[in-house]
Formats: sequence, structure tokens, C-alpha cells
Amino acid sequence: MLRPLLYQTFFTLGKREVSRFDRDAATPEATQSRHLLEIIERNAASAFGKKHGFSSIQSVRDFQNAVAINDYDSLSEYINRAADGEKGQLTVEDPFMFATTSGTAGERKMIPVTRSYIKEFRRASVVSGFNLLKSHPNLTKGIALSVFSPADRKTRRPWSSTKSTRDRAKCSAHQTDQIPANERVRGHAEDWV
Repeated sequence: MLRPLLYQTFFTLGKREVSRFDRDAATPEATQSRHLLEIIERNAASAFGKKHGFSSIQSVRDFQNAVAINDYDSLSEYINRAADGEKGQLTVEDPFMFATTSGTAGERKMIPVTRSYIKEFRRASVVSGFNLLKSHPNLTKGIALSVFSPADRKTRRPWSSTKSTRDRAKCSAHQTDQIPANERVRGHAEDWV
């Protein structure tokens, strides 16, 4: 009884986000350019933004000229500084956690995650969920299960309340591939437990 009501509420509230998405999708180049320039303006005072002259960037072409194509290694100094607690490295908004990659292409890498990113991710999830329910209305009659996990997951070891904050962060990172930003822990989760 409650589940259909929840799905209907989600569907109704999702219409606004879908309308915005559809409007933006009608002009993808202009939308992406506008969004990029908003990100650049918002992050002009970050260490990365200062180094690359974000405050003087007025167009996508300016950005392309100012910032070379980067890989993880070229950004790692900023990521490591942010993980060590230095403010305003890649973005003005400090990460609230660091997700980690699975390490299938080498060492595990820390990915800074900001609250702004989570907000954008949720907006995209609403659009995706809305379209899923619209395409498959019978989903409202059952339970949907989503599973996200690397295929090479090792055995997990639960942590107890008697362990230190650092140990809990290590175990938590091992279990969820997320490192709280304030823990400033680096290394491989397998070495932590």
C-alpha cells in the first residue's frame, strides 16, 4: 500500500528534474559549455584554478588553452594535499570523503567527492529513476534492488567500537571503498586490516 504511494510521489517530484534535463538536452553544447564555465568560475580560487588562470577563462576555448588534458598522476599532488587536509585544492569546496577505485589498472586511487558532486549525481539519478519507472511501470508493484560492488572484493572484516578512529576508517574504507576526508588515510585497504 505504501510502496505505490512512494513511487507515485517520486514520479511526480521527478517530473521537474526531468523537465530541466530535457530542456538542457535540447541544446547539449550550450548546456555543457554553460555548466563548465560555472564550474570554472566557482573554482577560480582553488589551487588548481589559480595555477591555470580560471579567473580569466571566458569560454571553452580559453579553458582548452589553459588546461592540458590530465590523468590521475598529474592531479595526484592536489588530491594528496586535499587528503592531508589542505583546503581548496582541486575545488574551492573541500571533499567530504574520498572514494577509491578498485585498483584493476594498478594502484587504488583516491577520488575526491564533494557535496556539490553528490547533489548533481542525485539529480541525474532522479532523471534515470523517473525514466525507468516511466518505461517499466510494473516496477512499482515490486522491489527494485541495485548492487554496486567490485568483482574482486576481498573478505570483509567488521570493525568494533573498541578500535581507534584510524582503524575504523581503514576497515570502513576496506568495506565501502570510501575514506572520510577528515581521516587523511592513504594506502591500500588490504594493508590496513
